[in-house]
Amino acid sequence: MTTAHQWELSIADAYANRYGDVAQDFLTLVVEPALAALDKKAVKLANDPDLAVATFQGFDHANLIVKTTMALCLGIQSVWEQQLTGYLRNCAQSLELGDEIQRRLEKVKWGASMNSLFLDIRGLDFQSFDSYKRLDLLQTLGNVCRHGEGKSAMKLRKEYTELWPHWADTSKHPEIPLIYLAPVTGIRIPVSLLRDLVNAVVLFWIDMQRIGLESLSDQPAVDAEIARLQERRIPLLAITSRC
Repeated sequence: MTTAHQWELSIADAYANRYGDVAQDFLTLVVEPALAALDKKAVKLANDPDLAVATFQGFDHANLIVKTTMALCLGIQSVWEQQLTGYLRNCAQSLELGDEIQRRLEKVKWGASMNSLFLDIRGLDFQSFDSYKRLDLLQTLGNVCRHGEGKSAMKLRKEYTELWPHWADTSKHPEIPLIYLAPVTGIRIPVSLLRDLVNAVVLFWIDMQRIGLESLSDQPAVDAEIARLQERRIPLLAITSRC
């Protein structure tokens, strides 16, 4: 991870200390229970002795699972996006970085604009974070879940074809546009991927804490906390490296 200038701790870093825990709570208290309840209903429908009724209800329920999963994915992305922009806004204010930075914050978008702003506010190369690729996927998925068809959907089809497990192999039908072979309505986001995306958010905030602590002078308590954070990031790093 590269830095452009000397790290300077601010009150914004203290506010952000629990951001990873908040994202984890959203997963364990909201996302997983909701999807588990829907899966339980799906099993019940599959075992219904009235096959005709169960078939129709099962179709509707499967569609509900897809829509709910997309809504929950969008929820995760929204939590992350609000955390990141809120953190940068707090940094700009507490470090008195000026009106120009504030104006850029008001219109910043994910990608080159955000990467440049992050560098100017925190002096860090955003893309050098181990969590960045997964966070980029989270942002792309969030855009698709919110807006449907568009550039983000095309990006997913090209880079993450496994999200359309029930659709034809696109390489066998080069004459047919991808939008028809893999429509947005056919996307499947497994709960395992949602966990991975939340883990990427957690890893990012752990790294931010670690960088802040490393900027302090050597103290036994600080060194011990850095070691604890390094230990926490090991399994998370293994997960994000799968992307």
